[in-house]
Amino acid sequence: MKINSKPIQNFLQAVDSMKESALGCDDAFELLDQYVELVLAGKPAHDLLPQVAEHLECCKACHEEFEILKNAIAALDLG
Repeated sequence: MKINSKPIQNFLQAVDSMKESALGCDDAFELLDQYVELVLAGKPAHDLLPQVAEHLECCKACHEEFEILKNAIAALDLG
C-alpha cells in the first residue's frame, strides 16, 4: 500500500505554523464584533485588538466567523 505523502506534508506544515493564542475561541468571539467594526472603519484593528488578530491568524473556524460577520455587516451598510 502506497501512502500519499502530500496530505501528510500539508498537515505537518499546518501544525508547524500554528501558534499558541493568548485568547481562546470564546474570548475572541466576545470581541469579534468590535474587531469587525474596526476593520470596516479602516482602523488598525490588529494594533488595537492584537490578541484577537493573533487568534484569527491561527484559528480557521474563528477566521471564517470573522469573514461571515464582516461581509454581513458590510452588506447591511451598503443597503
